[in-house]
Amino acid sequence: VDSTSYQVHSSNSTEGALSALVPYMVDRIEQELQLHRAFGSHDRDNPRDAHLLVVYGRKEQAIEDYLHRLRESSIPRALKSVHKPDYVNWRDMDWVKGDWASKPDATIKKLQGYIELDINRKVDSWPEIAPQYIADKRACLLFCYHAQWKDWKQEHIDTLKLWIESWANVPALNPSYPLIIVLAFDYADSPPKPLWERIRRRNEKEVHPVVDQISELEELGSKGMTVSILPELGNVTYDEIEQWILKEVKPADPPAMIRKAHELLEDLDLLLDSEIGLPMGDLGNKLTDLLKAFAESNQ
Repeated sequence: VDSTSYQVHSSNSTEGALSALVPYMVDRIEQELQLHRAFGSHDRDNPRDAHLLVVYGRKEQAIEDYLHRLRESSIPRALKSVHKPDYVNWRDMDWVKGDWASKPDATIKKLQGYIELDINRKVDSWPEIAPQYIADKRACLLFCYHAQWKDWKQEHIDTLKLWIESWANVPALNPSYPLIIVLAFDYADSPPKPLWERIRRRNEKEVHPVVDQISELEELGSKGMTVSILPELGNVTYDEIEQWILKEVKPADPPAMIRKAHELLEDLDLLLDSEIGLPMGDLGNKLTDLLKAFAESNQ
């Protein structure tokens, strides 16, 4: 199992990690608000249960970078907002390869085996071992799964539902140290449209099949399990970039940096679709270049 463990603390993160993360702190306010609401309601109603967060968006929205943001900043901050330690035992987990939808019981068994291998516990010990393992680590335990959507049928969603429901079998937890599961999907966008079609359809929003499929998962929250679906990751606009400069970057001379942003980000899509914006995958490197360029111009 290709699993990576990260143990992070928001207030003690390295300067390098935070500086690399800064470009990806732009926008995502809807996701941040929903995340804090989800943590608040879970802590109030089901603090001893597992908590599953669903994250999704088009492939071009740089979900891996958003997961990095969750790990280094958003999850620790959300934990602090409900007065819990913000130390996170983050585990990057494999999803089952190949045909995982046709044999749901085998898929669930395999995913449980991945957990036992990752945390170095004996076979068939999960989920009974969960409360003691988490208590011993004295930290929030988080398993992160990142899967690619590709022509999923109803059997895929049905298998996902059974897997999600299996987390309700985790015995009651210590409320101080939550168990969180992040399930992230990205899906391929349609081929880029020509300019004339972007002009004609600039105010239309296409609904991908994954949106309706994920909406089925909202019904799964029940006793023993909380399910929270974050808003779909969307595009970033000029206004949101300006807010990022003011609230996250906080340069000594904000107007100068905003002017520099307009110089470096003169993009046809941003000018054409000022309210629709650009995907984070396109903007991430540009915002990194903006930070470097502004730093160099002030030396």
